[in-house]
Amino acid sequence: MEMRIMRVVVLLVLVLGSDCHGCWDQERTALLLLKPYFHQYVDGVSKWGQRANCCEWAGVHCDISSGRLTRLFLNTSNSALVHDFFFDPIVIDALTGWGESERKEWYLNVSLFLPFQQLNTLSLTRNYIAGFLNHQENGEMALSKLKVFDLSENHFNNSILSFLGLFPNLKSLDISYNRLEGEIHVQDNGTELRLMNLETLNLRGNSFNSSILASIGRLSNLKSLRLGLGVSNFTGSIDLTELKALTHLKDLLLYCYDDSYSLIATDSYCRLPLQSLGLFPSLKAVSLRGFNIEGTIMTSQNNGTELRLMNLETLDLRGNSFNSSILASIGRLSNLKSLSLTLEVPNFTESIDLIDLKVLTHLEDLTLYCYDDSHSLIITDSYCRLPLQSLGLFPSLKTVDLGGFNIEGTIMTSQNNETELRLTNLETLYLFDNIFNSSILASLGRLSNLRSLRLTFGVFNFTGPIDLTELNGLTYLEDLSLNCHDFEDSSLATTGRPCRLPLESLGLFPSLKTVELDGFDIEGSTRTSQSDHWHTNFTNLEELEVYFSSLRTNILGSIRQFTSLKRLILYDCEMNGNLNILEGLCEMINLQELDLSYNDFKGNLPKCFSNLTSLEMLNLSSNHFRIPISLEPLFNLSKLKSISAYDNVIYAETQIPFLAPRFQLEYISLSCCGEVGPFPGFLYHQHDLQSLHLSNIFFEGNQFPNWLLDNNTKLESMYLTNSSLSGPLQLPLASHTHLSYLDVSNNFLNASIPTEIGEQLPSLVFLNMSKTHSIGSIPSSFDHMTSLRVLDLSNNKFEGKIFFRNSKLPNLRVLKLDGNNFSGKIPDLLSKTPSLVALDVSNNTLSGRIPRCMGNMSSLQKIIMSNNHLQGTIPIEFCQLDDLVLVDLSVNNISGSIPSCFNPSQITQVILAKNRLTGTLPNTLCNSSTLVTLDIRENFLSGNIPSWIGGLSNLSYLLLSKNNFQGEIPMDLCRLKYLSVINLSHNNLSGRIPPCLNLTTLGDADYLESVMTGLSAFSLNEAIEFLIKNVYNSYRGRIIPMVSLIDLSSNKLVGEIPHQIGNFHKILALNLSRNSLTGPIPPTFANLKQIESLDLSYNKLSGNIPTQLVELTFLSAFNVSFNNLSGRLPPRVAQFGTFDDVSYMGNPFLCGEPLPKCAGTGPSPPKPNSSADNDEDYGFIDMGVFHVTFIVSYTIMLLTVAVVLYINPYWRRVWFYHAENAATFCYYFVLDNILLRRFYCGNL
Repeated sequence: MEMRIMRVVVLLVLVLGSDCHGCWDQERTALLLLKPYFHQYVDGVSKWGQRANCCEWAGVHCDISSGRLTRLFLNTSNSALVHDFFFDPIVIDALTGWGESERKEWYLNVSLFLPFQQLNTLSLTRNYIAGFLNHQENGEMALSKLKVFDLSENHFNNSILSFLGLFPNLKSLDISYNRLEGEIHVQDNGTELRLMNLETLNLRGNSFNSSILASIGRLSNLKSLRLGLGVSNFTGSIDLTELKALTHLKDLLLYCYDDSYSLIATDSYCRLPLQSLGLFPSLKAVSLRGFNIEGTIMTSQNNGTELRLMNLETLDLRGNSFNSSILASIGRLSNLKSLSLTLEVPNFTESIDLIDLKVLTHLEDLTLYCYDDSHSLIITDSYCRLPLQSLGLFPSLKTVDLGGFNIEGTIMTSQNNETELRLTNLETLYLFDNIFNSSILASLGRLSNLRSLRLTFGVFNFTGPIDLTELNGLTYLEDLSLNCHDFEDSSLATTGRPCRLPLESLGLFPSLKTVELDGFDIEGSTRTSQSDHWHTNFTNLEELEVYFSSLRTNILGSIRQFTSLKRLILYDCEMNGNLNILEGLCEMINLQELDLSYNDFKGNLPKCFSNLTSLEMLNLSSNHFRIPISLEPLFNLSKLKSISAYDNVIYAETQIPFLAPRFQLEYISLSCCGEVGPFPGFLYHQHDLQSLHLSNIFFEGNQFPNWLLDNNTKLESMYLTNSSLSGPLQLPLASHTHLSYLDVSNNFLNASIPTEIGEQLPSLVFLNMSKTHSIGSIPSSFDHMTSLRVLDLSNNKFEGKIFFRNSKLPNLRVLKLDGNNFSGKIPDLLSKTPSLVALDVSNNTLSGRIPRCMGNMSSLQKIIMSNNHLQGTIPIEFCQLDDLVLVDLSVNNISGSIPSCFNPSQITQVILAKNRLTGTLPNTLCNSSTLVTLDIRENFLSGNIPSWIGGLSNLSYLLLSKNNFQGEIPMDLCRLKYLSVINLSHNNLSGRIPPCLNLTTLGDADYLESVMTGLSAFSLNEAIEFLIKNVYNSYRGRIIPMVSLIDLSSNKLVGEIPHQIGNFHKILALNLSRNSLTGPIPPTFANLKQIESLDLSYNKLSGNIPTQLVELTFLSAFNVSFNNLSGRLPPRVAQFGTFDDVSYMGNPFLCGEPLPKCAGTGPSPPKPNSSADNDEDYGFIDMGVFHVTFIVSYTIMLLTVAVVLYINPYWRRVWFYHAENAATFCYYFVLDNILLRRFYCGNL
């Protein structure tokens, strides 16, 4: 007894006396020295130091007796906190902290780990580490007890191998997905001997050649090996004989992949004889991926190979290529307990025969998938047919997972057969994406020991209600998941589909704990007269999840009987009505999570919600609830931690509650909508908030709630967008080290940014203060925000220079300063932000040249500098920006030519409009297959329009107006199948309009989803202008993909208008004015049902105006003035009743309102002649008619004068008298003023 007391005392001394903080001081100090290297990317490291006991820090594990650090995990997570309302992919990428451009490789000083003398596990996954420094000094002493070392997903090369030799006790090593390559030499420095204790090795995702096998073969103590083989280094058959010394190997995983790390299985690469696995007699688990083991079989029984694999328990051959002969080979591995196979359709036709596997009597886990050549699941009548009764061959089966099979019509054998009895151990059955009909339910109903059942019903095989009564024998069933799925379009079936399910049928399973339903029409009565107490079988039900279904609201009255329910999710179930129907839920006192989001509930929150005292999470989002801003109906829920109620109606009560809430929230989202009076007072009592969303709620007369930061030291994100906050931004009294996301955009701060913001909020990752009417300049304290990735100060009144001298924001990825009054030059210090991906400084008054150093910012994807006073040339260094997606330098004074080397491989938008560029379009752009927008309007470019533009397969917006282009419009433009806007106006183009032009509206194409959504509103800021009624209309932002425009005006185009233009049914505006087009107006223009503006003025068009044009109900601008049109105008109905005579002027042979009436009811006035060969432009005058009428009129005048003189002798004498006087006057005038002057000058 005394000895036991002494042991307890000693233990307490070790625990309490070793260190006042629960961990050793030197180790605590060492961790704080490591913090700056990992706090931006490793979850929880930024909070190191907030607690005194470092053993409680994230990723740190200590020995409970000594307090010494034994395990350390510094793994970068795949993604950081990103919220749903970040739509810009650039911003999302910036916040996730992932991608090759996010972090640069670096070297870690291993001496920082010296204090951790008892460290046995170290994980540094995904940190971009390229190597270690000072690893020769005391490295062995520092980490001599290290047994588990994880360096996966870094940038190590072969030099890491010499460092690994410093750990003689290392048993597990993971250096997968690094940059090791070629062969490994470890004999020279003794590294091999130091790794002889290694038992687990993971080398996947490197570029070794075949010599790696010999190197690994010397690690004789290996028990687990994971190796990836690149097809570029391993061709033909894979020889595993060099690994034969690994007699202790128990776990083997081999992958074969191509250069993109995609699994590959072909006839010519990665061929692996399955019998070669017999080299490893201790093998218990084998996983192969991407190999061609087609036709290979186990060796005969006379060979020892089979016997050496008798210990194999797990075999995973998914993602390989083999034929049916593989089954006979596997069938002799009698000790197998787990088997996973994927069967390719070309190799497995008709029925799958599992009889060759009948010897696997110990098999407990079976996974079978069937897919086609593209590795997609395939479900047809002719392939992958599997009799369900064949599963009875395996009496020990506990788990079965089948996918992609046609088991339609197959059933379990009768009770007289032993098959059913042999499946009595089956506990888990997954049948996702298979074909079967309702007869399968009777088969499954006899599997009486099933604990988990997951089925996907094909909507084409199940009509009417799904009858689950045949499953009533599953009395032990605990987990049930049912999906109704349309295999053809991969969408869940909802209302109107044949998948109908009475909720009471779930009462057949008294042991149910979890139910998940997807895509059902759950309607009808909830109980029947024969089963009034059906709900009594739900006493064990803890989780009920219903997604994308049609759930009748009256069923909620029955759900309240599920008294044990802890989790209830009714997501997007088409539920509606007043919230009084929810009062039935108030009796569920054990409920911990309630999700009613994406329905159509209306009304106030039921007061009885206060009875849900166990509730921790509440989601009411996207309904029509009326929720008081005080949340007073929920005050009694002391365990409530999270409430999400965005997209509802938030209102202010007439009386403010006096009591404080009992809950302490960690997450709250009430964004949108309503006017709620002052800022909610209940937030004064919240101290554990981590995320706050109160955007698009209109608060009255409130300044920025700085007290939120003072009261909630754990707050990580705060979003107050468009909340009518006024007054200056106020910061907390003390530095707030947790706040990472702050969005106060679209408010009325009307003040400068606090100068100390960088010191007070040093951990900010995302800061959005756009549209806040802020003034002043950018404070120098921004230098302290070393974690800042997204900074948006756009559309304010900031002035001065962009940043200050020597400013550094090393992790900044998105910088938006557009719409301000910044002046001066763009600073060269931007090059000190190497991770910058997007830069927008448009709509300022910046001047000077574009810095050449920007060419060194290799991460740049978007550059927007439009509407400034920049000058000089486009830096040739831009040619180095290979990742560039968007460049917008429009509306500046940039001169020179476009660099001939400019050809980013992923460029989508080139916008250089309204500058002073000269020269021709560089041919290097011809390879830009991703280019969507080419906008170089209003420059001084010349030459022909290049024919290679037709090869830009994704080009949608071609804007070349107001340049000096000449020649014909290339026929190659007809190859542009996604062309939506083309503007070639105000050039010197000649020839005819290509009749084969294609025009589409991207809003109607799948292309919009694949291309335009990636551009986002961030890149659609430049407007597309179009001339309508002599006024330029602008299309900007998300409206651009919805419009289709053609402008070929002010050129020298000839010929007739192609009638094919009438096929552009979605075109919004067409301008062909001020050319020399001839012929009639095509009647097919009546098909342009969406057109709003049609301008054909100042051409040589002839004929009538087609009366069918009156059917264009959206036409608001119509101009055919100054042509040679004739005949009666279309009736003044619909839109044509709004056009005045200006639309028709200059056509003298047109008549009818609003022009002069046509003469009588006879035929129309004669049509004027026209000459298509006359190259000179005479406006509206037909010169042939003019010449004829002039000659006739002159002849008539002469004849009239002669007749008058002949008849009247008095007028005849007077006419001859005046003629004689005129002749005499002319004679003497010539004699006196011309002839005498010449004679006089000659004598001189």
